[in-house]
Amino acid sequence: MTTGLPRYVACCWVGAFAFLSFVPTYYLPQFGVFELGSVKISVSKYSVLLLSGLIAIVTCLRAGSGRILNRLRATPALLLTLVMLYVATGAASLAGARHPSFGLAKWIYFESTGAALFLAASLLEERTARAVARSLVLVGGLVAAYGILEYLLGYNPVFSSYFKQYNPYYYPGHRASSSIGNPIPLGCYLAALVPLAWWAASGSRLCSPYRLCAFALMGGILVTFSAGSWLAVGTALWMWWGGSIHLLPGKIKGAWTAGITVALCIVLLWSALARFGGSEFESLPDHVASTVSEGVRFLETERFRLSQYESAWNLLQEHPMLGVGYGHFTRLYDEYRSGHGGGSTSRTTENMYLMVATERGLLGLLVFLGLCGLMWKLLLEGTRARHGDCDAKLRLALLAAYTGFLVNMLFWDALNFPLTRVQFWLLLGLGLATLPKPGMRPA
Repeated sequence: MTTGLPRYVACCWVGAFAFLSFVPTYYLPQFGVFELGSVKISVSKYSVLLLSGLIAIVTCLRAGSGRILNRLRATPALLLTLVMLYVATGAASLAGARHPSFGLAKWIYFESTGAALFLAASLLEERTARAVARSLVLVGGLVAAYGILEYLLGYNPVFSSYFKQYNPYYYPGHRASSSIGNPIPLGCYLAALVPLAWWAASGSRLCSPYRLCAFALMGGILVTFSAGSWLAVGTALWMWWGGSIHLLPGKIKGAWTAGITVALCIVLLWSALARFGGSEFESLPDHVASTVSEGVRFLETERFRLSQYESAWNLLQEHPMLGVGYGHFTRLYDEYRSGHGGGSTSRTTENMYLMVATERGLLGLLVFLGLCGLMWKLLLEGTRARHGDCDAKLRLALLAAYTGFLVNMLFWDALNFPLTRVQFWLLLGLGLATLPKPGMRPA
């Protein structure tokens, strides 16, 4: 790489991510509303688009055409092709859509806060990418700590009044939503940062900010009571600690010991705080036991999830190749809704891969799976770098976070939530920015 980008570019990335993490724009009262055709645009709700566009433009302008061309030449041609096809299939799905203006607005919003951020983040130099990754850990640690505080208090001390009025996913005293506003996106968000926290904490003292953030992130995931996030973080940690055998052969025993110790401390501390707080707080073991004992509720949840899969299948049968149209699943859901879902009002597939298939068709799903698989392969190859590559551990952490994210998308449509969509593409962009230079074509 040539001369690095100015420091304020990295500050723009971190600042935008921190704003989206600390301010639940998706669930706050909308202001600055104006109409674009049949679509109502809210400045508050679509601030993600404004911030994403701003940092992408700033990054590209400061990088210059020479650096952009170097990055494009160094990026595998297949990866660039799949990214362009991914964007194109979204646009092509609108050809026969019932609400093209609505779908077009959604397409611009989602792709500009997705694939565009991925390519812009890949322009960051290695040193800047490491600094951004560490900053994301600190931001996530604060969000997790606030979520734990919210759960212990039994309400959200800052956003409770807004959430009660505008947020149907606010569960005071039962599941933490922190500043994100929803326990499921919160769990996904925190799970993706856990491997990065352990990477940032590697070699640091016990009470370092990064290690404290790692503890907070794991505790924050527990209080979301999101099974998908638990499975995702378990997968991510398995990859991180398992991969560390190759990168840190002398320290893997200490890593496993630290992980087990942290898990036990969280459970014991949780029980102690619950006892100290009185009967209105339920300890983690008691909560897990009571949740498991509620077999009827569990069966109802799974019946609802299966009914959403059936609804998606009904739609896919009529629109197999290009789908029903970008952003159209929620609008046409009632026409294809399964009769086995009970009284739930949810209008999602509960699975990101099914959402891609229903809105972009099987062609779009194949492109999406190809893009995910190729990026996973590139990150995996990047972890097998020669001795002395300081970014190998970072790529392993990004690979672990990415793998956990892929698992999490089996249980909800993560890329349809603004913050987790930005996080997903940002992490992939950081991974591309840190790939070893010998594996790239010369500029």
